Amino acid sequence: MIDLSSIPVEHHNYDDICEAVAKSKLKNVQYFCFPNWFMESIDYSSETYFKLRSKNLRASIKKNVRNAKNKGNLEFIMVRNLDAIDEYINQYRAVYSKSWKERKGLVMNILLNG
Repeated sequence: MIDLSSIPVEHHNYDDICEAVAKSKLKNVQYFCFPNWFMESIDYSSETYFKLRSKNLRASIKKNVRNAKNKGNLEFIMVRNLDAIDEYINQYRAVYSKSWKERKGLVMNILLNG
């Protein structure tokens, strides 16, 4: 089995990969998950961003923040200095790598010999 995980449909080679799998005539299964999305640039405040979200999402976020604060120290940081961003991305990756959840994104499984 070959597992090609986290290939978003926006990836420049996505269509080529799907075509190659189809041409190979190997049995395959494809399904969508919810990826970790980010925005390339935000030209407004975090308060404005939050206000633009749906009422249900805002309520859910508030509830989750409250629950997290009850479990210990919680801090939100807006990183504006690009020189410091690598440190925070590495911290995120370190925590995410220890997650019990599977990687998120489009997962394509190609079954061999089967």
